[in-house]
Amino acid sequence: MKGTLMDFDMQKNLTLPVLPLRGLVVFPKSLIHFDVGRKKSITAINKAMKADQLVFLTSQKDAAMNDPDIFDVYNTGVIAKVVQVLKQPENTT
Repeated sequence: MKGTLMDFDMQKNLTLPVLPLRGLVVFPKSLIHFDVGRKKSITAINKAMKADQLVFLTSQKDAAMNDPDIFDVYNTGVIAKVVQVLKQPENTT
């Protein structure tokens, strides 16, 4: 039987790339499309694609902040699977 994202042991830690979102909240089971332009965010997407395609999406507390750290994002979010990545002009993904 194939496992799902919900079939993991709550006692184990899961380490995922984090993608802070500006002015956007993602809910479980939703399909969304959005642009990624920050170098750190593109790196997070690339790491997810090289591994299991999973990334942790969470919202920034201040959407105007360009370089958020762990204290500038909410600690609640969703684990998402990156299905498709399209490289756009002007370093946007």
